Amino acid sequence: MDVSESSPEAKPRKHVGNKWPVLLIGKKSTGKTSLVHTLAKLTNNRCVDIVLCESTDTTDILGSYQQVNVHGKAQFVWKDSVLIEAIQNGDWVVIENFNHRGGSTAVVLDRLNALLEEDNEELVINEAGLINGKLKTIKAHPNFRIFFLLNEETMVYSTISKPLRNR
Repeated sequence: MDVSESSPEAKPRKHVGNKWPVLLIGKKSTGKTSLVHTLAKLTNNRCVDIVLCESTDTTDILGSYQQVNVHGKAQFVWKDSVLIEAIQNGDWVVIENFNHRGGSTAVVLDRLNALLEEDNEELVINEAGLINGKLKTIKAHPNFRIFFLLNEETMVYSTISKPLRNR
């Protein structure tokens, strides 16, 4: 695909190629999500959408313990979230309503800071507790990319933590 420097796809493609997080700002229903899905399709990548709302918490972003039946006995086992699976599988992730005002969205997104460090690409999941004496740590697949979508109409830039803005 030949993309001119002035096309809407030029900057996101540059950021994607450099493995940088991408922040897309625009009015509601202007095609931000469609743009990311189109780029993913053109590059043969799977794309996963996560929509933030006021009830979003760390279990939605990271995972949680869930009760399962193992050989007739109830046990609690850690279940990774869709985001964690996407990070490990090398999927592209679209975080919609990045600047949502309600709930603990900012706190939840701050958990991703370590993952977005340029030379780190790892995330420690303290919430899973110790597994075989160690904290659960995931390494991002080389193809993993993340896109944050922000609606102009509800843009409250100050609700985004400074460390996350600096990514």
